[in-house]
Amino acid sequence: WLQDTFGAHPMAVHAFGVDTPATFNSSDSDWATHPKLFDYVSVGMFAPWKRHEAITEKTGARLVVGYGWRSEVSSGIVSTLFSAGV
Repeated sequence: WLQDTFGAHPMAVHAFGVDTPATFNSSDSDWATHPKLFDYVSVGMFAPWKRHEAITEKTGARLVVGYGWRSEVSSGIVSTLFSAGV
């Protein structure tokens, strides 16, 4: 959806949920030979609008990487994720 805006950029890669060599083949090796560590990944600050808790409904290896927003809110989100095994 942003291809018209950013498509000509030399580092532009469509990488949101796409299992393609463009996403995983940065070293020009066969991406299928590398182990898949996580089935679901969410990145961003631990704020309500990021909806990291939605990953708890998924099965498989899940990872959330981020940083705190407001400690009283972020700690609740992190607690929910930990309790769900994320």
